[in-house]
Amino acid sequence: MSNKMKNKKANIVNVSYELDRATLESALDSMSQDAESYRIECEELRRMVNGQEDQIKHLKSVIVSLASYIADSRTENSTNA
Repeated sequence: MSNKMKNKKANIVNVSYELDRATLESALDSMSQDAESYRIECEELRRMVNGQEDQIKHLKSVIVSLASYIADSRTENSTNA
């Protein structure tokens, strides 16, 4: 194989390598952006869940207070009867 042919083959391989590298770098950038989006979405979901847990605790407290009030009212009504 002549030097000219070897150089052409080397140039083709080099161009192919550069294209593959550019494609991989682009894919990596895209995956990094996706990962950041997922991280932000997970953080938002975590805040929502924490807020819902606080609401559930509050509702449990209200239910316990209401149940206690009802029990006290029934006791009071049965002693007055």
